[in-house]
Amino acid sequence: MATYVPFTLITAKQLGSSASISTWESHETVSGTVHRTTIFSSTGANTVSVEVGATGLQTGTQQIVDLYTLTTNVPTVFNWWVAVAVSSYFHGFASITGVIGISSGYLTS
Repeated sequence: MATYVPFTLITAKQLGSSASISTWESHETVSGTVHRTTIFSSTGANTVSVEVGATGLQTGTQQIVDLYTLTTNVPTVFNWWVAVAVSSYFHGFASITGVIGISSGYLTS
């Protein structure tokens, strides 16, 4: 039976733009993770994309959220159960700067 340990998987920080390598990501190399609650907040008109997969670069084929439009100064909350395998990435990109994100969930073993 799997063990789930509550954990902040990505601390609150700014997302990078879609043209760059993600500055907002989780890459566990020892145990798998489950992202349970992910929150984004923006000070302006922005979109976010979230990907899960084997590469840390934005590919489009790994997207689970594609260009979701954020409302200015209103937190957007995703309550989900996204399992991420060992050595895989969970990462996000914003259309422009000014988006802060945090993701919490569980380390699994």
